[in-house]
Amino acid sequence: RTGGCRRLCVAADSALWKLRDWMVRAESANGNHMSMSMPPNEIFFDAAFFNQENRPNGIFRKFWSYVGHTQQFGASGAGRYITSTLGSNLPIIVLKSANGQLRGFVNVCRHRAATMLPRTEAEENGHGCGTFGQRITCPYHGWEYADDGRLAKTFQMKGATDFSAKDQGLMPIQIATMGHLIFARVSGFVDANISRSNEAQLNEENELSSLEGAYPHLPEQLRFPEPHSGSDAASAGSDGDPFVFVCRHTYDIKCNWKVFADNYLDGGYHVARLHPGLASQLAMPSYRVQLAPRHSPQ
Repeated sequence: RTGGCRRLCVAADSALWKLRDWMVRAESANGNHMSMSMPPNEIFFDAAFFNQENRPNGIFRKFWSYVGHTQQFGASGAGRYITSTLGSNLPIIVLKSANGQLRGFVNVCRHRAATMLPRTEAEENGHGCGTFGQRITCPYHGWEYADDGRLAKTFQMKGATDFSAKDQGLMPIQIATMGHLIFARVSGFVDANISRSNEAQLNEENELSSLEGAYPHLPEQLRFPEPHSGSDAASAGSDGDPFVFVCRHTYDIKCNWKVFADNYLDGGYHVARLHPGLASQLAMPSYRVQLAPRHSPQ
């Protein structure tokens, strides 16, 4: 087993170093990141590289991911929740507590890792939002958690050793909003086995600790226009936020996520040829892709 783990890590490191080498060469060749060279093939199909991405210090844990919209919770929203997944293997819940605060947790009971709240789907209730009542109850052994994640009630645990209820709350994750958009990440991604003197990783964690720090240009790129009359006012929120929630659909795509993302991020290059119907609804001559270190709005 140790030998297998070593081979897996070596394969992932090999693909990672190829990717880093490509990024350095691409940036050196053209400072605006528009190099036409392709990244190494391994990142699109290599299982070891994919597993590396989903590790505790992988990109899906340490970076912010869009997970939902505040309008999914309705007017009051208390006692409601939405589900999502960070990467391929970390199920999460975002809920609105009784005091109106959005909170995020790993969607797993601390006792025997049962799924706490069922996956929410738009097809069931339109908004992809579920309800949990006053407490979140594990369906396996009935452990009850308050909406702030505290373990509030257990059964037949009296006299158990090496157990403290205050240490068994739901695992929290960071939640932040930009307008009505909800983002989530797992904080503290720096591996405990890595020396705290690794300044580059510590600096990156400091930048990623806030949504604005991770994406400093995004608020400006997505700045909300002043509300105005006509059909635009009806489509935008009363606060001028143009990102109004309409519906939620979830698709399980049978490919490496980077293949799907790469197809989208070509900035409409293939749309006119493959999707003429969609192209007819877009102002293709003015379609622009904005590049930033950690995001790419279109």
